Amino acid sequence: MTSSVPTTLPNPFHTFPFTPSIEVKPFRVDIAQDKLDDLRRRIDDAPAPRKTFENSTSDEELGIKHDWLETAVAQWKTFDWWVAPSRSR
Repeated sequence: MTSSVPTTLPNPFHTFPFTPSIEVKPFRVDIAQDKLDDLRRRIDDAPAPRKTFENSTSDEELGIKHDWLETAVAQWKTFDWWVAPSRSR
């Protein structure tokens, strides 16, 4: 039996649990192309996500949904690591 009341986390995942004690500074990410090639090969070689009871139900307490995972894998397969993301202001 599951509760109909959603569980509220004390700190949502998108927020810091505390005020950072150091200044946040811009930085450059530098990943070697052979590492990106290896990651792409691993993603391409990974088996397709299987549908299970848990990932096919509407109960979000049972984990990641199959459709979400399938979409995420498809986006990773076509992701361009060399394009800088746009900043939202």
